[in-house]
Amino acid sequence: MNDIETQRVAALACYEVMDTPREPSFDELADLTAKLCDAPIAVINLIGADRQFFKAEVGLGVRETPFDSSFCSRAILEDEFLIVPDMTQDHRFDRNPLVIGEPHIRFYAGVLLKTAAGVTIGTLCVLDHRPRTLTPLQQETMRVLARQVMAQLDLRRAVREREQQYEAAQESETRYRTLFDSIESGFCLAEVVQHNADGLIDYRITDANPAFYRQTGFPEAIRGQWLREAVPDLEEHWFETYGHVARTGEPRRFEEGSDVL
Repeated sequence: MNDIETQRVAALACYEVMDTPREPSFDELADLTAKLCDAPIAVINLIGADRQFFKAEVGLGVRETPFDSSFCSRAILEDEFLIVPDMTQDHRFDRNPLVIGEPHIRFYAGVLLKTAAGVTIGTLCVLDHRPRTLTPLQQETMRVLARQVMAQLDLRRAVREREQQYEAAQESETRYRTLFDSIESGFCLAEVVQHNADGLIDYRITDANPAFYRQTGFPEAIRGQWLREAVPDLEEHWFETYGHVARTGEPRRFEEGSDVL
């Protein structure tokens, strides 16, 4: 493959769409393209390294064809649009097996599917069994629909990437929770506030591992409760220590006991 083909195949691979099942959002766009262009065949065609995969098709009945019999392999060499009114009269296609044999294609029109970076990954095309052309309105309609195809591909990719990020975050959370809960040292996460009226520091436990509850004597039900209210007799040095860390951001190592826990 040359550099352009390598770039195209790499861009297409990012969408992870080759060989995926049919999806209504793409089927509807192919169907609308066929109807608005008054064509018996419409295809959303993604062009890989050695074959073309039809993400959606109307009137063709197959999901892929070899690259060497592809009309769209020629279309992607164009800047935007390729229209062939009569393929039997065009030397690029007159010996194509789909022209001289079933389904005897005579007319082809394809508009490029381009990524935001301008890389062509396929075509939206219509075909007919008779020589013909497209009106200017039909050509503009195909351009608009091609942009909608790319919007759907981009949306599909964004959703997939978001799902992958969520799954990775869930796996990371599971690993963290397993480690957090199994270590023998007590750990907690605390939210610290300073009341403006009296300047008093208060804090509450937002998360803690089992070792923390065992070592401090706090019941697990304490989580989420403000300590000045939940444990009114708790020594002031606890609030002063957490308040200092919260205000300064400086870590502090200390050992303290409590007569109320």
